[in-house]
Amino acid sequence: MPFAYTSPLPVATNFPSIDQPNMTANTQYLKDFGDKDHQFTQNSNNANDGTHKQVTLSNKSTPGIPSGTDSVAYANVNVGAVPKSQLFFDNGVGNAQLTAVAAAVGPNLAVPTLAANGVSFLPGTAAVGGLLIQWGTDTKSTGGLTTFPVAFGSAPYSVVLTPSGAPGPASANGLLTVLAKTTTTFQIGNNTGNAQSYTYNWIAIGQAV
Repeated sequence: MPFAYTSPLPVATNFPSIDQPNMTANTQYLKDFGDKDHQFTQNSNNANDGTHKQVTLSNKSTPGIPSGTDSVAYANVNVGAVPKSQLFFDNGVGNAQLTAVAAAVGPNLAVPTLAANGVSFLPGTAAVGGLLIQWGTDTKSTGGLTTFPVAFGSAPYSVVLTPSGAPGPASANGLLTVLAKTTTTFQIGNNTGNAQSYTYNWIAIGQAV
C-alpha cells in the first residue's frame, strides 16, 4: 500500500508514542521513494545500495524552475505528433530542448527536429563542442549561397547535395557540386560552370559552436 509522508515530525509537544505511527509511515515512504530508481537491500550491507538502477522522469510540460537558476532535465509526452515521452532540457534561461519540434540554438539543439528542414546536435566535450547536423531544401542558381539555420563552430566537415528537381544530376548542365563552405553558408556550382538554377536537398555535418 502507498504511504503518505507527514511533516513536520516529531512534534515537540507530543509523546513519542503519538508520533511513532507517522514516523514509521514516513520511513516506509522514504524506502518506497528510493526503491523506484535505486538499489536498496533491506538488512544488508550491499555495496551497491543507493546507486541508481535507472532514472525515471515524470511527464511535465515545464520543469517548474525559476529562470536563471539550475539546469533541469525532464520528460514531456506533449511533443507534436510524437506519442511517446521525449527528453527535454532547461538550462535555467529558457526551454532549450533535447527533443523538440522547432530548432533551438546553441549547445542544446533539438534532437531531431523531425522536419524537412532541421537541426540536430550530438553533445561532445567542452574542448570540441559537439557534433552539429543540419539539413534542408533550397533553390539557387550556380554560385548561389545557402545559409545554415545555425552557424557551425568551424567550416563543416561535409556538405552533401542531392538535386530534387530539373535539371537532374546527369543533365547537360553538369553535376551539382559544392564550390565553397563556411561556418554560415555553402556555395553551389556545377562541373561545367554553366549558369543554372537548381532545387536540391542538402545535409551538412560539422563542429558545433
